Amino acid sequence: MGCTFEQLSDLKSGDSAGRRPAIALLTMGWAWSPGGGAMAISGGPISRGWSYRVPLPRGEVLPRIPAGGFQSEDEIARLPGARRIDAVGVVPGPSADVYAFYRGTTQRNLYRIPIP
Repeated sequence: MGCTFEQLSDLKSGDSAGRRPAIALLTMGWAWSPGGGAMAISGGPISRGWSYRVPLPRGEVLPRIPAGGFQSEDEIARLPGARRIDAVGVVPGPSADVYAFYRGTTQRNLYRIPIP
């Protein structure tokens, strides 16, 4: 079982018994689809340059998370319906085949640099 919006604040700050949060939200990138039916995860234990799209059970805002949080990319890849995407910072769309991401490049004119 995942969690609801009410339980999400407990994951950020720890629960009422003073235990540490189950996951470190600051080390991973999280984005939800417009209808809340899926989320994208990047960063943390996931290899650089990749993200995962994970479908969510109805009414839940996070997938099932292991007790100590995600320790490896393999744990995320084994989530039901998880799909690896070759991009970072993915934002899922309304269906499994639709997502957005930014991939920028910079080109500079080195010939304008004066050489003494």
